[in-house]
Parts: sequence; C-alpha cells; structure tokens
Amino acid sequence: MPTSHCALLAEYDSRLTADHFLLTNRERDMKALNKRIKVSLYLSLLSYHPRLPHLNQANHFEHQTAEGASMSEARSGEYSSLCEKRRKLGREIGVLEAKIKKVTAEMKGAKQKAKRARVATQAKEVGEGVKGGVLGKVVGKLKVWLT
Repeated sequence: MPTSHCALLAEYDSRLTADHFLLTNRERDMKALNKRIKVSLYLSLLSYHPRLPHLNQANHFEHQTAEGASMSEARSGEYSSLCEKRRKLGREIGVLEAKIKKVTAEMKGAKQKAKRARVATQAKEVGEGVKGGVLGKVVGKLKVWLT
C-alpha cells in the first residue's frame, strides 16, 4: 500500500476514534441528566404536601424550582423566537439567491447580446472590405470566411 493511503487510513481511523469518544461522552452526559431529572422529580414529589405550599427540596436543580421553571419557559420562548428568526432569514436568503440567479442570467444574456452585436458589426466591416461577395465572420478569436 502506498504511504499516502496508509496516512489517509490512519487519519480516518483517528477521526473515527475521536467521533466515538465524543458520542460516548454525549451519551454519558445524557444519562447523567436523565438521572438528575428523575431524582429531582422524585424529591419534589416527596416534598409535596397538599395542605402546605409546594416547597421543592431539590432547589439546586434549576429546572424544578419556580425560578428555573420560568427560566426554562423563557428559554423555550427564546428557542422558538430563534427558530422563527432562522426561518425568516432562510426565506430572505432564498429570495436573495433567486434574485442573484435572475440578475446573473440577465447579465449573461446581455453579454451574449453584446457579443453577437460585436460579431455582427465586425462581420459587416469585413464583408464590406472584401470584394466579390465573400463574407467574413468572427467567431471567438477566429475569423471564418464564408464564400
């Protein structure tokens, strides 16, 4: 195997290993978060008494406190507003891309028209200069003579 292939395989293997470790770290974080939520929910249910105001013993878990609930609601509101902004920007980008394509097509058309006009004027000049009804035409950088 050539050394370049070996180097590519080694790099690919190292990337796969790094991705694997990232995934396992994320899985571990998700399991820990799920465990925290379950413990927090359990503690909040234990601390609930129907005749007393609801006191949350697990107030160190942000998502279970009253302040944490309002913060999570605010975050979900922020998230939805960010999603809406993203959709709006996506639409604007789509409109701008369509305009750019349209202008590019118009510019290409104008360029072709100018090229044809230039070729036609050059052909007329060449045709006028040649006697005996021979017509010349410039195609690209070549002069083509029609007899």
